[in-house]
Amino acid sequence: MPVPDWGRHLEESCARGVHLKGLQHHGVKGGGATVLLMANHGVMVVGPTVAETFDEFYYFERAAQSLLTCHSTGREFFILPDQIAALTEREWRDYGQLSVDLFDNLKGMLDAKDPSYKN
Repeated sequence: MPVPDWGRHLEESCARGVHLKGLQHHGVKGGGATVLLMANHGVMVVGPTVAETFDEFYYFERAAQSLLTCHSTGREFFILPDQIAALTEREWRDYGQLSVDLFDNLKGMLDAKDPSYKN
């Protein structure tokens, strides 16, 4: 699936389910895919923490939006070479604090705007 550079880390995280046979079948439970595309049903994202799960879903959503925009142009896609995609994936995964930083930043913005969500 062609995705923007900042969405390349999702490439190995996604599984598609046309005929679902349970989560274990798709590798969601116990490792493997963290994003499951359920045909005609939507998306399910799992992760070890709320921050990491939110991060996966956030970047999946952004990649999907970009993909739709690209399709709407009718132009040919530029797809990164496999080596660059693999490097991007490794570098993204190696910075494990990224999802926590993003989530903490978003919570900080919400705290400033309306801290009543905590109650």
